Amino acid sequence: MDYVNKAEVCGRLTRDPEMRYTPRGTAVCNVSIATNRFANAPDGERREFTEYFTLVAWQGLASQVAALCKADWLHVKGRIQSRSWQGQDGQKRRVTEIIVEEILSAEGRTAPAAAAALDEDFNP
Repeated sequence: MDYVNKAEVCGRLTRDPEMRYTPRGTAVCNVSIATNRFANAPDGERREFTEYFTLVAWQGLASQVAALCKADWLHVKGRIQSRSWQGQDGQKRRVTEIIVEEILSAEGRTAPAAAAALDEDFNP
């Protein structure tokens, strides 16, 4: 039996990427992305549902993601990873992230009209 751990998301960045370096000098970039989907409710009204994901990119991919800005469009493939730690308040924390393995497309800051056109193409 083969096991699969794959994630593919495309959407807009919800904040500017945060680039940092490990003690050994490895680049790592964290950013959040929002994806939308639309569905018809039982009353016939079309509703929008938004999901938020945390992306983590390492090394060369980190530099590519760090060059983007809030509201930029990004399409990535990666794997899902969960980690946990104990916070300064003593509480156990847990987060699930997408580790970026491939950037399929990224578009820098666009004019408002171009951004609206991207939304129309992405959303059914």
